[in-house]
Amino acid sequence: MRGMTRGELPISPKTVEILYTCSNCGLCFAECLQHTEFPEAIRATRRQLTLQGHTPQIFKVAAENILKAGDPGGPSSRKRRLSWLGMVSKQRFEKTADVLYWVGCTVATRTSKTAKATANILNCAEVNFTVLGEKEGCCGYVLLASGLWDEAKKNAKKLIEKVGKTRAQLIVTSCAGCYYTFTKLFPEIIDVEMPCDVLHTSQFIEELIGEGRLDFGSFNEKVTYHDPCSLGRHTNVYDSPRNVLSEIPNLQFVEMSLSKSRSRCCGGGGGLWSYDNRVSMNSAFDRLAKDVVPLRVNVLATACPTCQMNLRYSSTRNSITIEVCDFAEIVETAMVNVHY
Repeated sequence: MRGMTRGELPISPKTVEILYTCSNCGLCFAECLQHTEFPEAIRATRRQLTLQGHTPQIFKVAAENILKAGDPGGPSSRKRRLSWLGMVSKQRFEKTADVLYWVGCTVATRTSKTAKATANILNCAEVNFTVLGEKEGCCGYVLLASGLWDEAKKNAKKLIEKVGKTRAQLIVTSCAGCYYTFTKLFPEIIDVEMPCDVLHTSQFIEELIGEGRLDFGSFNEKVTYHDPCSLGRHTNVYDSPRNVLSEIPNLQFVEMSLSKSRSRCCGGGGGLWSYDNRVSMNSAFDRLAKDVVPLRVNVLATACPTCQMNLRYSSTRNSITIEVCDFAEIVETAMVNVHY
């Protein structure tokens, strides 16, 4: 990075590959080099590569799809964004509400049970919320992570306009990447501020429990929790998911030896899932084989759709018998035992 920044190292396909074969998780500095901003340096170098015309093609395609169709996967993915609504008791949403539930691209199309669980939890707690549905669009994390900052700013302006029309005072999102983008990347990289407060679902559900708006029945499973890099190391949200799980009766929680700031990355972030799926899934297998399997748990919970997807695919491919889910699905299951 230093060589390219100073013009001492020529840009080649190999240097581009090195810079993008990284999940930008921050583990490389979390313990040993706490004051060295590696993720920021990687993003800045990718930005320089982009300005010089070296953006990998897959990110150019994603940018075009986001700006035109509102989804990295294009129009076909956008059409699937409402697939989860059929599983929710409340299916009609007003144009304005106190709370906007920002589902996120990956949750809506790849981990729809998370969206269903979250909506049912909000309904049970009688939260006045709405969703944007097919109009939601993408937070633009992949644009910021890959160096396409001009495109990210255009997308952010459209997003903020749509959010403003809901008159919401609070955005709640299931996606760790969206939360990271809204709360840190927007103001730090493209000088954009969200028009209202933003919470991850773990933080909001923790508040609902504290207010006595949710009650739980028994959940008789042995559970561990994987810290998403975007939620943990990047935005310092470690306790909320654990606090929520701790409120569920008979849930046996087991902490991994590498947890919180020391958590091993699943390999799904920073655009790595799209750029080199092989490296991404190998990282997920490392997390499973070295940190999860020895615990002999039944359930691996996380709070990020990309982590969930990557860990689930890797567990299936490697015949690791474990349920991988979002923590909200556990909350919903325990809550259902009381309310339904």
